[in-house]
Amino acid sequence: MTFTIYPYRRRHWRHFFRKDELWCFDEPELKLKGELLLHGASSLIDMVLMEKGMREDTHFSLTFDSLYINDYDVKLYNPKEDKFSFGTFYDAEFRDGRKAALVVWLCPVLKRYFNRSPELLYARIDQEV
Repeated sequence: MTFTIYPYRRRHWRHFFRKDELWCFDEPELKLKGELLLHGASSLIDMVLMEKGMREDTHFSLTFDSLYINDYDVKLYNPKEDKFSFGTFYDAEFRDGRKAALVVWLCPVLKRYFNRSPELLYARIDQEV
């Protein structure tokens, strides 16, 4: 199954003295607005944008699929479901085989697209025109 989101930056107060801008997305069908991409997901998006020479203010789509995507940017593998957050942690690998030095957490919304956390997820960022 393929699904696409359109991330945008949102300021998020992590601590009372520090604010971060994280990527988030809306999913009208699920009545989600400003769903944050946390725990490595925002950092991984930043890495891919940098590698592709895309600025942070570029409008882009982020497509996920459990089946192979041509020209994918990142492969997420080795899922570990978290009993406390109900999300899933994944290791990440770039298309050229380099391992990303972070673990990515995908929120429970993932299970709205898949019955269970897929063993592999391919992700691709495309610039919107």
